[in-house]
Amino acid sequence: MSFCTVVEWDQDLGQVLRTLPGSDTQPEGSLVRIFGSSEKGTYAIELWHSGEDARRFAEASAPALAQSSLPPPARVAGFETSSVFIRAAESG
Repeated sequence: MSFCTVVEWDQDLGQVLRTLPGSDTQPEGSLVRIFGSSEKGTYAIELWHSGEDARRFAEASAPALAQSSLPPPARVAGFETSSVFIRAAESG
């Protein structure tokens, strides 16, 4: 079953997220990666093939995150998805 993670910060960290190692690639097991900021903060939303894929990535990226200037998130959530719809990009 697919697994979703949502990480939130209460400040605009879009530029910091873009400079993290691996931020320009899609990790193994990742289906969708969304990073963005609003007037309320910054969000990282990721959809994974499985919870194990999400855990493996979190463990592998922990050392780099600990050495980065990224502050701890205000909120973190992870959950198994009950349904997922992904529209394929239209060619043309």
